[in-house]
Amino acid sequence: MADGRDSGDVQPRRFGFGCVKLGNMSHAAGGPATKRLIREAIHSGVKFFDTADAYGAGTSERILGGALGSDRSNVVVATKGGYVFRDRSRLERGARRIVAPALGRARAIRSARSSPAQVSTNRTAYAAQDFTPTYLRGAVDDSLRRLRTDYIDVYQLHGPSSMCPDETLELMADLVRAGKIREFGVGLERLDNADRWLNVKGLSRLQVPFGILDPEARDDVFPAADRAGVHVIGRGVFGSGLFNANPSPDGTDPNDAKLRLVQSLRVLADSVGTTPHQLAVWWVLAQPSVATMLVGINSIDHLRSTMKYVITPPSPSGLIDRVDELIQLHASRDSIE
Repeated sequence: MADGRDSGDVQPRRFGFGCVKLGNMSHAAGGPATKRLIREAIHSGVKFFDTADAYGAGTSERILGGALGSDRSNVVVATKGGYVFRDRSRLERGARRIVAPALGRARAIRSARSSPAQVSTNRTAYAAQDFTPTYLRGAVDDSLRRLRTDYIDVYQLHGPSSMCPDETLELMADLVRAGKIREFGVGLERLDNADRWLNVKGLSRLQVPFGILDPEARDDVFPAADRAGVHVIGRGVFGSGLFNANPSPDGTDPNDAKLRLVQSLRVLADSVGTTPHQLAVWWVLAQPSVATMLVGINSIDHLRSTMKYVITPPSPSGLIDRVDELIQLHASRDSIE
């Protein structure tokens, strides 16, 4: 994969603002701060915002909808539905704003004491799912209300573990015809059914885990998505926090194989005067099948650092190939072990 081609792809338009962290109570308490964060993202050239109704039990959608203002028509709003939750009342939201600072500090302490695997699991633990037309029809209307819009650019079924019934797919087509949603997609937690989803008529977006630490989609899913004309949204570019972690001393952490790769990436990054995070962004953006690279943003500093990664062209020449070599080397070692 030649690096010369990559420089033309490194554009803010391929960067997607992941809004999962807007659902945290600490951000809900921020009010004006979260609005400034979204406004700065737009002014920096970000065009794609990805949220979900279950993020913070409606909080993330509500914050995003309140911040877009007159720029609503200039951005793509993608949200998801399918998890069952109870929308917080205005009274509950007010109470959470009061206690959020203390709870945010407590969450940070717990995160620091937990392994990356534990933190990731806790953050994505939701209740039951419901993909019936009756439930989803109401969920779409509720998302429209929280987002303060009369249409959703991309509506994704949120993490189905299996294929949804035909009635659900028919509902998505009906919602497109009605103008409530403009595109229908699916956000998958795993790749098991990706090939089957790519055969669904009308599907236009497929969100999957993808990054240096999770490269599996590149070999099978991406070629099929290209053939189907489906745009791929890649999330997890930084391995859900694993880029900041180290292998466990006793070698028992389930993520140790990935963390050994992270250590090799650190060595490579140091040798060329950059960071593993920059390598991660360059590598994902070097994959032409990735239409949108999602990063969950939690502050203006985080936004600015990520945007710097996005707009900086890869250097030196051949660097992406060296990352590929590391991925293959570690995959070979892990298969032997």
